[in-house]
Amino acid sequence: MKEEIKVIDIISNELRKKTKLHLVESINDTCILKLFLEDNDSFISSENDDFFSCFGDLRKQVPGIKFLCKGAKVNVFPSRMARQMSRGRVAYECVMGRSATTSDIVHIFDFDDRDIANSPEEQIEFYNKWLMSFRTKK
Repeated sequence: MKEEIKVIDIISNELRKKTKLHLVESINDTCILKLFLEDNDSFISSENDDFFSCFGDLRKQVPGIKFLCKGAKVNVFPSRMARQMSRGRVAYECVMGRSATTSDIVHIFDFDDRDIANSPEEQIEFYNKWLMSFRTKK
């Protein structure tokens, strides 16, 4: 098992704090993301095919916490290739009506506090609208 620790900023109970995320690649080729709570002894976790999916699952478990990172932005979503090659650690920061390029690739746990989505569903909705923006372009 391979493990990596990321320290990210969150807003919980209207207070900005730092917390640890443990990213674990298990031997059965799944990803596990653990969010350590304030006491640093207890945690919640999610297991999925990639870390972006884990992060979305984790956010659903703690809707009262606002994560201040790229992976929580409304317009950030990974391609299938990004999910496979980076295990979902990188994604594209999409702009409506414009194709994503390599310069739009972001690391999902890097800090950002602008345009944070209220839920993973809001990101999926934006992503689908972004995809449709190419079909309606003249």
